[in-house]
Amino acid sequence: MLMLQRIILTVGLVVGLSHFATAVTGDLDQLVRQQQYDEAWALAQEHRFELEGEVSFDFPYGLAALETGNFSEGLFALERVIMQRPGHTRARLELARGYYLTDDDERARHHFERARNQDPPPTVVATIDRYLQRIDQRAEEQEFRFSGSIGSSLGYDTNVNSGTSADEISINFLGLTGTSPVPDESKPRDDVFTRIFGDTRVERPLNDQWTAFAVADGEARLHLDESDFNTLRVGVRAGARWRDGPLARTLSLRTQRFFIDGDGFQTLYGASLNTQEVLSETRLATYGFDYALLDHDDNDDSNAHLMIVSVGEVRMWPQLPLTPTTNVSAFAGPVIAREDSAQAKNNTQRFQTGFNLLAQVQLAPDWRLSTRGQYRLSQYSGQQIVFGNDRRRDHFSQVALSADWQPLAALQVTPRMEYRHNSSNIDPYSYDRFVAELQTRYRF
Repeated sequence: MLMLQRIILTVGLVVGLSHFATAVTGDLDQLVRQQQYDEAWALAQEHRFELEGEVSFDFPYGLAALETGNFSEGLFALERVIMQRPGHTRARLELARGYYLTDDDERARHHFERARNQDPPPTVVATIDRYLQRIDQRAEEQEFRFSGSIGSSLGYDTNVNSGTSADEISINFLGLTGTSPVPDESKPRDDVFTRIFGDTRVERPLNDQWTAFAVADGEARLHLDESDFNTLRVGVRAGARWRDGPLARTLSLRTQRFFIDGDGFQTLYGASLNTQEVLSETRLATYGFDYALLDHDDNDDSNAHLMIVSVGEVRMWPQLPLTPTTNVSAFAGPVIAREDSAQAKNNTQRFQTGFNLLAQVQLAPDWRLSTRGQYRLSQYSGQQIVFGNDRRRDHFSQVALSADWQPLAALQVTPRMEYRHNSSNIDPYSYDRFVAELQTRYRF
């Protein structure tokens, strides 16, 4: 009898909640049909935490958001609809219109064309064609597109010099073993730092498939006490992006100059070819090849050719709470020393393998939580005579957690924490490092 009562109560609760959701979505849909968008938006805000993720709620909620100028919320809601129902033509059309209204013509074109391929009525096809024509006109009118960002951060670093935490290191030279104390300058140094960074980008569409671009960026990191480790990086990258249906390829050339304590340290010249392939509504495959030539100002033994091949997948998970996005990639490639010396083989020439992981969830329209990690195994070619003729082998791992808050469309505030650990069979190269910072970035 008690079990029967529990079943009746449970069924009653489920039915009650179902009737409540149906009543709210019915009222919301009616307000949207009557074009009472402000009232619909207010009603949706009252119940979105209980009903977000339900197509019957997200669709009218997305429409009300677009019509009241709340574009981020509207686009996010309509994205949820088409992830669950890719054949929902009206939702895809409204999503395309939302991207058009926010000047994201690339995504707008993609969804307009997808909706057109779903055989809508002739009047809808005519409307889609008008939007596509306007997108083409905007591309012709705006031959050059400029964008960029500028920002700064304040942080604390427990080990600005990546120094080893060991008090002494083991030595094995020609069979003679012993230990040697670690000098103070090789031990970890903690400090407060500030970063100033920025970038500017210009693009020019060449035709329906090709876009040329150029990017200039730079970053300065200044320490409160350890000024010997102040750094400056400036770089330029230029190339072209090709897109055809689900495929997109980017070919670019770059150069970068790196300074430490005001003195030139390293120059990089590189090239990369990256491919993205849309596999489904929720999956994207990535493939890449990167090459870099490294030139060091004061250490020829560190000059090298670097090559990396990578493959990965970006995936959205609509079946999980908050619809997380993951980006997983694996990479491998050699670093080939340009000098034929024992020192170059010991500490420069190596083969690297590893993987990267990024996971993100949108907690709210203006809050996003991200976590990223990397593991890299570096196996060096040369034998370390002072350390028993062992070949150096490093296991590097990195974990970072950040929260992006976007109070304004162009402003982003990011608290961030990062931990790095390098474990090496050669003692001086092992270290631990923790960094915490608060970053602000303005986009234009």
